[in-house]
Formats: sequence, structure tokens, C-alpha cells
Amino acid sequence: MSRPPAPHPVKSTGRDQSGDRRTLDYLPLAYADLLALEEQLAVTRLGRTSAQTEADVQEADVTRTFMELSALVGHVLSVYQRYQAGEAYIGTARSASSLVRHAHRLAYDPDPGLAASGYVVLVTKDGVGGTVAAGLPLASVPLGEIKAQDYETRDDLVVDAALNTLVPIASRKAVAIPSSAHELKVHGVGHGLETGDPVALVGPQWRGYAVAAVSEDAEQDVTTVTLDRSVGVTIDVDPVDPPRLLAHPALALRPFGSDADPALFPPSGLKTATGAAPGGTTYPKYWFDVEKADGSDYQAADIYLSEQVGEPIVGEFVLRSTGKDFELLKVTAAVVAAVTVYREAKETFATQTVSLLPIEKGGGFESKLKPATGSQTVTGHVSGTVTAMRAAGANGTEVHRADQPTPAQWLTGWGLELTLSSDEPNPAGVSQPLLLPGLLSALTPGRPLVFTNLDGTVAQVVAVLHADLDAATSTTSLRWEDVTPAPDGGWQLDDLQIFGNVVRTSHGRTVQETLGGSDGVSPFQRFALRESPMTVLPGVAGGEPELDVRVDDVLWQRVQDFADSGPDDRHYRSVTDEALVTSVVFGDGRNGAVPPSGKKNVTAVYRVGLGRTGDVEPRRLSRLKRAHPLLDRVVNVTAVAGGAEPADATAIRSQSTRWIRTFDRAVSVSDLADLALTMPGIARAASRWDQASGAVLVVATSTGDAPSELDAVRAFLDARRDVTVPLQVKGPRPLDVQLTVVLEPDPAYLVELVKDGLRAALYGESEDAPGMFTFAARELGQPAFLSEVYARLEAVPGVVGVRVTGFEAGGGDPLRSVVTAGVDEWLRLQPNNLTLSTIDPVSAT
Repeated sequence: MSRPPAPHPVKSTGRDQSGDRRTLDYLPLAYADLLALEEQLAVTRLGRTSAQTEADVQEADVTRTFMELSALVGHVLSVYQRYQAGEAYIGTARSASSLVRHAHRLAYDPDPGLAASGYVVLVTKDGVGGTVAAGLPLASVPLGEIKAQDYETRDDLVVDAALNTLVPIASRKAVAIPSSAHELKVHGVGHGLETGDPVALVGPQWRGYAVAAVSEDAEQDVTTVTLDRSVGVTIDVDPVDPPRLLAHPALALRPFGSDADPALFPPSGLKTATGAAPGGTTYPKYWFDVEKADGSDYQAADIYLSEQVGEPIVGEFVLRSTGKDFELLKVTAAVVAAVTVYREAKETFATQTVSLLPIEKGGGFESKLKPATGSQTVTGHVSGTVTAMRAAGANGTEVHRADQPTPAQWLTGWGLELTLSSDEPNPAGVSQPLLLPGLLSALTPGRPLVFTNLDGTVAQVVAVLHADLDAATSTTSLRWEDVTPAPDGGWQLDDLQIFGNVVRTSHGRTVQETLGGSDGVSPFQRFALRESPMTVLPGVAGGEPELDVRVDDVLWQRVQDFADSGPDDRHYRSVTDEALVTSVVFGDGRNGAVPPSGKKNVTAVYRVGLGRTGDVEPRRLSRLKRAHPLLDRVVNVTAVAGGAEPADATAIRSQSTRWIRTFDRAVSVSDLADLALTMPGIARAASRWDQASGAVLVVATSTGDAPSELDAVRAFLDARRDVTVPLQVKGPRPLDVQLTVVLEPDPAYLVELVKDGLRAALYGESEDAPGMFTFAARELGQPAFLSEVYARLEAVPGVVGVRVTGFEAGGGDPLRSVVTAGVDEWLRLQPNNLTLSTIDPVSAT
């Protein structure tokens, strides 16, 4: 049982004593009060009165001088004592040295801050592989007034050019084109196809079409061709031998005789012409006389063109067009031939016959003309040296000249041959295991990978759990665990790329330094590092300094204190003062060994770089500080974040006694939040119990983001809790507030300035006075009351009155008296969620 409180003394050491140590006033009298008090005491206690003689005047002057001097000394002492009284307690101390000293007395090391950390993608040169050692120096790109910062990789990494970019095998699926489809997708863009162009589809079936429309997708490198009619036959596109689309015919050929007089050599007559003069009395008669270059005779299957084709066309496809209908054929043979087509016809004509008739009277004869019909045989021919070809359809059946429609045009000499896309994007969701191309033996358990969408706007870090290699199919089956949260809705197979050469990185640069020499006997020898601040990264102990100390080239071990150190243990402590200068402290020979004597035998390798200056957004960390034989370039696809400044005075006061609530052990759920807040870089923490998932801990940095290394937070807590209890560690989620305000401004103020003041009061990012609905001003799960909103807005200069007509979050009642938030949420007001209008003060009255 604790002792009862001590009674308050009857006589206080100062006026108006409140008992609150933060307001103790040990010597409140100022210089003037002290001087007046001395003068009063001289009269009342010493009987001094006004001077009567010249000697009395001189004595009074001397006395006055001593009074003034003693009052001044008293005043200085009171100010000094008041200052020292304040510095004597951690709650009232103001100087950094006093706060750090008090914190150490409470067995608390002030939060040293954290260096920003993250992941960087190493792009390996083509065809190379090997190991990139840890400590690869990198740098960010300066931006405006933001200077470039130094970074280094934290692990050795086996790199391989095959891991630069990986795409899932199932990212594309086989194409099946239904018979009713009007579109075909071909590889590439910029083919010059235009509406109305004839095209020929060559594949499982041969068909001709006219182009109805063309659209290009440069990002996917695909052109979509819309046809004037449906495909007509279902097509399962073979990825090994995909169908082709022929376009841009250079030759437009016509059948023989197409340039002859159609009255004499009509297409129908040419179709029925034979290889010899036909007998009978049916006219007109048409027949061919053919002399081929190969010496062969006339064949009914020969198709005669109107000209001799200079280019070889055997094996080429020809598209027979009749204007509206198309038929695609393949030339099986072609030979030069001298072709003559003959025509023989019977022509009739009108004539007259003369008859002599006797004259009955007078004797003699008379002639009489009588109409009659005559006929004659007319012949003609058309000849030329042309190409005689044979053509067959998709089934191999030859087509005869007599079967060809007329009039017709034969298109060939295709200038463009396009391959149909044998696959198309697969929008299915990503699930485990994921099949990747190649035997990727470097994907060992724990290796980090980065998932991104194709345009690089969304990224996630994962770690390899297991990778199964299948030599028969030359594929790798990947399983992973999330390091950072997956995007809402997960990933799609057709919008996922994986960067495999990924390594951890952190802010800072390496310094190698000789600290000095040891005399071999002095206890607690101390050596200060020349450069600061030293890099600190999250770890099981909280903040882990990036520091290695060697004595005579032998590595010594860093400990929190020397309580468990023996006289021969090579242990040292690192101590950081209020100026962030770190010193190495060795033991006294009883607790911790004294370094052996030597000249300049104490050396250190450490890194410098700390705080939020190391935070960089994606793609800013892209500079190799020196060339590397394996690497082409580097880039951070995800942000490098988590940098935290060392604890300020307020943080030291609030955190120095927090550990007493837990004694470095988590027993209750609330202990998890208290412990998390003792870890560097954690600015907010809240915990709750969930019946389904167990303990839920929400942690956040000072910017409201989840810590970049949640695994380090979990490891820190697992070392201090019962690990059989399920624990979920995650970042916070903002809950957006909708706010509608009607403002009555003071006519003496500019309305826009008043509005700016209201916006600053609600969501301004000022460090001194952050807006009401910013992360800096709110706790996790903290509700907001409508009265708070009124109080904050009415305090803005230039506001005569305000009326809140809408205040809610998540729907429901549009005007609530209080807006609540879950333990893992904080209330946020974004600019587009504030509706701010004004009323005229004159009309309002």
C-alpha cells in the first residue's frame, strides 16, 4: 500500500501556491518589488527615516545603492531558480538537454527517429546475371528546392535479366471468333487500312471482305478491323499458325476479252467458248486458239487474263471481286500463252428479187421487185499474249473458266500480310499459384517482388513463399504473401506485370571512421561519431542503429545497457544526445569489457541519413551513384517512406512514462497500442478485439500512412506478447466527411480571405495550427461533434456567423450532431467534400 500524500506546508515558499508543479513560483518578487520591500523593512524594522543632515544623505545614498544591488541579485536568483525549478521536472522542462537527461533517468531513450525505407527495382542488362552486393549507393533526383538524397541497398541480391519484367502466362487467352463476329484483331498499328479497302482472310477458310472501319490501340499494339459482313464461320485461332489478313493488292487483273467490243464478244460468249470451232448451225460460235509457252494444249480449267502478268503469281491468293461478292482462290499454275478467240456468226440482211411478168396487153414483159432476206457468214477474232492461270478454292477443287462470274476483277499482289491476334487480354482475377514463363530459380523464399499494373500507377510489394519449377513445360509456379496491401478489387491477369529484381533500400550513406585509441584501463570510454544524424531502421528492439564498431578489427556487440554484461564481454552502448550526436560508450571492466589499449584501434562503420527528408514518391529514386557492370538502371516503383523525425519535447514528455504502463510486455489488447507507440516512427496507434480475427492493431506514421515495414512492427510486438493470440497489424483508413457551410462574412473583410481562413481551419496543413479534419489534428477513432465545427469556424477572423446545413460521413442523416469513426479510421475532409457558400450580411438582417 502506498504512503498517504504529504501535508501541504503552512508557510509556502511563494505566493499563490497552487500545488501544481508546472506552476511552482519559488521567488515571484521582481526587482522593483524587492527594492520596495527592502525600503519598507528599513523603516519598519530598522527605524530608518528621512535624512536630516548631509552625513545622513550620504549614508542614505550608500544604503540605497546596496538595496538596489541586493534587489538586482535577488531578482536574478529568482529568475534562475524559477528556471531551474522548471528544468527539475520532465513535465516543465524546456531545454533539450534536461528532457533527454530526465528521459534517461526514467530508463527511456527518446525516439531517435527513423530513416525512410522502401524497395527499389534493379533493371539488369540484357543477357547477364549475378549478385549485387548490399550497400549499392543510390540517389534521388532533385526536385525544385528539394535536394537529392543518398540511399543504399540493404541486402545482397541475385539478379537475372529474365526477372526484369515478368508477365503471367495466363495474361492472355486464346481467341475464338464466332461466325457472327464483324471484327478481326491484327498485330501492330499504322498499317494504313482505310474504309472500303478489300481484304482477304486466309486460314481455316478463305473469305474476302471490305473494310467498314479501323481502330488502333497503340498501347496494346493491336488494330481492330471492322468488316462489312460477319466472318461467317467460327474460327478457333491457332497460336502456332494464326490466320492472316491480306490487304493492299497491287494488281487488279481482268479476264481475257474484257476490253473487246461487248457487242461482238460478250462475256457470256467468252465463257462458253471451246478449244475448237464448234459444228452445227447455231450461231454465233466462239472458240479459242491457244499456244502455251510450255507446249501444252488448251484446257477448259485455264483462266485467261487480259494481260501478261510480269510478277510470278503461282501460290499467290487472288480475290475475285464482282463488286459486291468476293471469292478467294489460290493460283495453282500460271503460264504465258498466245490466245486468240474467234467469233463466227451468221448475219441476215434484207434484199429484193426481180420477177419478169408478161404483159397481157400489148405483149412483152415487165419487171417487178419483190422483198427477200439474205444471209452471210461473218468472222472475227481478238488475240493477245496473256497469262493463263489455274486457281483452286480452299478445299482444293479447281475452278473452271466457264464457272467464273462476269464481269469480275481479280485482285492479287498483296502488299500487306497481317497476322490475326491468336490471343486476347484475359481480365480474370489473379489467384495463387501464378504461372510464370521460364525456370526462375532465383525466386527463393522471402525474396521481394513488386506487382504493378501496366501503366505503373498502382503497385504492391509481395514476398515469395515458394516457387515450383517445371522443367517439362519450362514454367515456374509462384506463391507469395503480401508485404503491402493489395489494391481494392485485386489484380487482373491482363493488367499485371511483375518486377523480380527487387531489393530493400533505405535513406542514408555509409561512413567509415577511426574513432580513436583506447588506453586499456579507463572505464566507460566514450567516442563521438563525427557525422550525424545516424541512420536508424525499425527492428525487433524498436530502432536499430546502422552502426558497426570494431576494436583491433574485431567486431563488438551493441547492447541496450551493461546490466547483463560480464567483464570480458565485448559490448558497447550507443548514446545520442540532444544535438543528435551519437557516441559509443564501452564498459568499465566489470560490466562490459574495457577496449584493449592501442593507437587509433577503435573504428566504426555507420550510416548517416534520418527523418522525413528521405521520403520520396515513386520514380524519384532513379540514380546509380556509380556504374555497375550488371545494372542498366534503377527505379523505385513504390514510394520510399516511413522517415520520422527524432522525438521533440512534447513527444519526450508523453512517451517517457508510457513504458511504465506495460513494462515492455503486452498483456491486454490496449497494451499493444501502448507498446507500438514506443517504436520509432509510430505516431498513432489504436487496438481492438475482433471475435473473428483476434487482436487488431492499427498503426500510422505522422503523415497518416501505414508504416513502410509492417513486418518490423509485428516482430517488435511478437517479442513482447503472447504469440499464440492472433494479431492483425494494419494501417489506418480515412473516413471522408461531407460538410456544407453557409457563411455570413464581416463586410470589412475580403470574402475570399475569410473563405481561405475557413478552409485552413478545416483542412489546412499548417504545422502550427493544422486543420480540424487533418491527420495531425485527429486521433484514430476520434469522433467529431457539430459543436466543435461551429466553434472552429466562428473563431476565424471575419466571420459574423455560420450555419452548417450538412455534416455527415458514410451516408445517412445529412446533418448529424456527431460523426463517429472506427478504431481503424480517422475523419478526413477533402476540399471537394466542402460546400461553402455565402449570404449577404445586409440581406440577412
